[in-house]
Amino acid sequence: MSAIDRDATFAVSPRGDVAQARDERSWAGGRATAGVSSGKHAFECVVRDDGLVRVGWSGVAGSLGGLGTDKRSWGFGGTGKKSHAGAFADYGEPYGRGDVVTCFLDLDVGTISYAKNGKDLGVAFELPPETTTARRALYPAVCLKNAEVGVTFGGATDAAFAHAREGFVGVGAAGKDVLEWGGGGGGGGGG
Repeated sequence: MSAIDRDATFAVSPRGDVAQARDERSWAGGRATAGVSSGKHAFECVVRDDGLVRVGWSGVAGSLGGLGTDKRSWGFGGTGKKSHAGAFADYGEPYGRGDVVTCFLDLDVGTISYAKNGKDLGVAFELPPETTTARRALYPAVCLKNAEVGVTFGGATDAAFAHAREGFVGVGAAGKDVLEWGGGGGGGGGG
């Protein structure tokens, strides 16, 4: 996760592989340092405690603390709800402490899907055509309320994915031709 492209109360470890926000009343979030503009990519989050978590994908102008509340971000929350443009709907199943949520972005067909502990939860979102045809990068994003997550981007220095899916590449291992560096500056991996 980016130490720069984040809300003030969203703390990120020096390696970018742990994020936390400890406010019990409001959400705080952040994006990875790199996003992807084409292909099939993934990242994983391990929920480390009992707070509220929402994970997903965001354009560089998407809301940090409101993942899924605007037209530039898509989220899946621990309450078993998906969200985009402020619309929340039942999806998958709830998740919490100890669960691993894998976030899949398929820009070849324009879909976002998730898995919980390796169980495929199906397609959550079909992306608008302008998102895929304009090659606008989407960034891994996390939004927290009194919670902590560990994040894996699948790069050479990252831990292996607990639940990989054939055909998907970790954002941290994406080719330079599809990577876009956001507010977090350059550097290795997607973290």
